[in-house]
Amino acid sequence: MNIDEQDLRRHLIDVLSQSSLLRFIGTHSPYSVELREMLESSEMVSFKAGRVIIHEGHKSDRMYFITHGQVNVLKGDKILCT
Repeated sequence: MNIDEQDLRRHLIDVLSQSSLLRFIGTHSPYSVELREMLESSEMVSFKAGRVIIHEGHKSDRMYFITHGQVNVLKGDKILCT
């Protein structure tokens, strides 16, 4: 699937603008402005099947939005959800 990064970014902004997350923090709060700025500076990345994105207990400065495919969330060796 070939996804235009700009189109995807605009779509994410539109979807999140209508989300309960922004309704919770308020669409005119500084946090909503920061969230929009963060999304506008985002980049698309792809991962091969089986690749670990982040390990349990590790800190990260990234947030991921899954646009297609799926991930497993594990605690130890146990899959909590997919």
